[in-house]
Order: sequence, then structure tokens, then C-alpha cells
Amino acid sequence: MKKADRFLVLTLVVALFALGASAQSFTATLVGKVSDPGGAIVPGATVTVTKVDTNQTRTATTNDGGEYLISQLAPGTYKVTIGASGFKSTINQNVVLETDITRRVDVKLDVGSISESVTVEAEPPVVNTESSEKAEVITPRQVQDLPLNGRNYTDLALLVPGVYPRPSDDDQGQGVAASGSRTDATNFILDGTTNRSDRNGGVAITAGLDSIREFKVSTSNYSAEYGKVAGAQINVVSKSGTNRFSGTLFEYIRNDAFDANDVFATEDAPKTLRRHQFGGTIGGPLPFFNFGEGGPVLDSGKDKTFFFASYERTLQTRTRSAQSTAPNADWLRGDFRNAGITLRCLSRNNTTQAVTKVTCPTPNVIPMNDIVGASSTILGMNPVSKMMLEFLPAANVPGSQSQYRATLPGENNNHQFLAKFDRKVNDRNNFYFRYTKENKEGTDPFPSSRNFYPGFGRTNGTDSFSWAFGDS
Repeated sequence: MKKADRFLVLTLVVALFALGASAQSFTATLVGKVSDPGGAIVPGATVTVTKVDTNQTRTATTNDGGEYLISQLAPGTYKVTIGASGFKSTINQNVVLETDITRRVDVKLDVGSISESVTVEAEPPVVNTESSEKAEVITPRQVQDLPLNGRNYTDLALLVPGVYPRPSDDDQGQGVAASGSRTDATNFILDGTTNRSDRNGGVAITAGLDSIREFKVSTSNYSAEYGKVAGAQINVVSKSGTNRFSGTLFEYIRNDAFDANDVFATEDAPKTLRRHQFGGTIGGPLPFFNFGEGGPVLDSGKDKTFFFASYERTLQTRTRSAQSTAPNADWLRGDFRNAGITLRCLSRNNTTQAVTKVTCPTPNVIPMNDIVGASSTILGMNPVSKMMLEFLPAANVPGSQSQYRATLPGENNNHQFLAKFDRKVNDRNNFYFRYTKENKEGTDPFPSSRNFYPGFGRTNGTDSFSWAFGDS
């Protein structure tokens, strides 16, 4: 290892020892057993795994029991080559290793020259024989191809049996729930680091959909390294660059011209929806310093150094309709004759200041102002109450004395950014660094049933970032 690379890796390792307590695994493990045509074990066989899109390799040798184990493999598609003296080499193509999965590939070698090879098209395992964990992986194809209204990756977790969204009347959290657990009992992980908001139980930083490779949803029997919550573990892996330069540009548009009216909105209520979600990604090999290896100062980065970056922005203006209760217009003026109740007013003795209940001058109507008499004063509405009532709307649902419908605009302005750097130091050492930032601004016209009326909405703004690095 060159001195500069050794120093950089050492720095990262020291930092990882300080931060490792909060990390969870997202890498895959490959295990298997090598035997001859008769089933006898083959010790000393060489097992080489090559990541197809980066050409990075890892090598292991079978032990005395003919078994091998290669851990800390990034999720992706691999070629597995196994060879031993006196046997033909076996090449397993398209071995898919998924997030935090142990994959078994057992091989029987045919007798022959090691220069000869047998190519096998790998098939996905029917049953996970290496763990009792109950989990499913949302694959890259599902992340890329399934349509999502709003482009929030957590909606894809609902494809997993036993996972359900937060009920509208549930105040336990804003995440998803699994197998009967609370909606604030789900943990979110991004590239091995916790990505959960302890405030509301949801995602702390929502990575852009195009920046996510895949994610694993574990609902029960997961290992003790996760913990933290009693519900599901959603383990997300971001994309990395490859040997091929690639990128995307996208824009998704929604407009109210194509939408029906809200079921709670009145016929003449304004209907507005303007949503633009746009951005792009880019990734590939990154030219990097040779660090004394000779030749040019920078190499092409191919097979060694990779980068990936993504950006997504969401601009949305949308009217929302909701229904709650509000005072009748007559009640706001102190007139309760249509309320079906018997109301009495307050009278204050002008001499003793004693207050008693009396029949209102107009039955069931509170005077707007004090009515001063010779010996007593009929008290009208409290001046402070009158000023407060000016901010309350009157009931507006036909046929109802106390139902109120409102249609108000809300706005969202979100930015999502992710950058990732991967470096192969040598055949036994790799490291990565990932930085994510999200900025959210918006207004919510109906933040809760307590903040329902016009003018009582909420303006929100958050600025969050996350970073992770690892060495393997």
C-alpha cells in the first residue's frame, strides 16, 4: 500500500472506531462449499469474486472443510470463479448479492485441466438457508421502475407483507409500521448509519429516489446489531459510480387540470395543484492521483476510483380541503336563539358590584355591549372575547349549524443532494465516503385539528445533513 493511501485509510479507521457503535451492516456475504464430482471436499481451492460493474475483485481460499467465506461485499452483481489443481475452473455468472444478505454458492468441480472452464448461469435461491431473519429486499428494478406519487422511497416498503402506513388518526409517529408495532417503532438506516428522526419516528433525511440502489426491510428476527426500536428495520444503500460514465435527467409534473375536485371541497372552492419534481444523477470513474506508482500524475480511475452524485428538487403548490367545527354566525354575535338552549345574562349591581344571573333583555341573546340601568348593569360581551371572535370563521356547511369546510393552499420547496466517493486501495482494502443534504421549506394550512382555521397554519423549515464513511 502506498504511503498516502495508507495514511488516508488509517485516518478513516481511527474515525470509524470512534463512530462504529452507531453503525449497522449493509454489505453482503458470500459463503459456500467446494467439492469434487463424488462429493468429497476440495481444500485449497481459489475463490475469486469480481463485481461486474467496477471489475473489483476479492479472493479467498477454501479451508480444510472445503468451505469459504468472503464478507464486506457491496450489494451488486458478481462473477464467482472457483478453481483448483486437477479440476476445471467453474465460473458462476450473475450472482446477485443484496443488502445485508448472506448468499450461499456451493460448487462441484469437474475433473480436468484448470485452464478449462465451466460457465454456470446463477439462479436466485428459493429459500434463505443462512438466517432465520424475516426480510425482503426492494430491488433496484423495483426502485427504478415502479411509479410513485411523490417519489418517496418509503412507499415501496408497503410491498412487504405486514408493513402498513401510518393511519390518519394515529399520533404515534410519522413512519411506517410492521407486524402490529407502533408507527414510531421503525428504524431507518442509510449506508450503515442511523437515519431516523427521534422527533416523529420517520425518516430524518429522505434520499432522492434516483440516488437509491436498493433497500432491505427486516420485520423480525434480525440480528442484535440493529436494535434501537422494536419494529421494522429499513436499510437503504445508495448508488455508487461504475466503470461506465452514466447519468439521468428527469422531471415529473402534476397539474390540477387533470384532477377531480376534493370530496370535501365546495363546488366553487379553488382547486390548485402545481407540482414539479426535477433533477438528475451522474456517476462514473474518477481520475485520481497515482501516489508514486509511476506514469502520469492522474490515472483514469477505472477499476479503482468512482464517484456518484444526485440532485432532486420539489416545488409544489396545492390546495387542501378539510372539515371541522366552527360557531354558527348568529352565535358569534351572541345570538343563541337557534341553539336550543336556555341562556341567562349577568347583571352587576352598580353599588355593591355583586354579579347575579338574570333573564337577558332579549331571551337567549348576549348583548354586544353593556346595558347600564339605574341600579344595575347587564353585562355584554367581554371586549377581549369580541376581538378573538373576529378571527374565527362562521359555520358554512348548508344544513348544519356548526360544520365548517375550508380549502386553503399549502406549499413545499425541497432540495435533496447526495454525493458518494469509492476508492479501491488494493485487493484487500476499499473505502467509501457519502454525504447527503436535505433542505425543506413549506406551509401547512391544516397542521392539526387545533390549528385548523384560516390564518392559523404553520410554516416549516428544516436543514439536515448526513455523512458516512467505511473501510473494508
